[in-house]
Amino acid sequence: MTLKHSQIHTTFGIIDQVILQNPNGLCVTTLSYAASIYEIRYQDEMITAHSESIDAFLNAKLNYGRTMGRTSGRTHLSPFTIEGHSYQVSKNIPGDYQLHGGHLGFSNR
Repeated sequence: MTLKHSQIHTTFGIIDQVILQNPNGLCVTTLSYAASIYEIRYQDEMITAHSESIDAFLNAKLNYGRTMGRTSGRTHLSPFTIEGHSYQVSKNIPGDYQLHGGHLGFSNR
């Protein structure tokens, strides 16, 4: 198994890219942005569908390949306090709730 790590410049700033490859020809490219799986190849055949560029992939409205996303988390009673520190979160559904990472969402972080 080989592992290649690099940092790449995107419209979202610098993100980490990790490429894992085994001796049988399976290659997986992951991105730190939203814990994304950008590409899976097997013996040079593309298995995943994705945009032609990483920037286009990151800017897409769809959540293909993102392992953190639309259903990640809910917070009630904003602001809330942990160990004496108060945290204010946006309320994006009726009541005192922040759902799925707020207005931006976890899939866009």
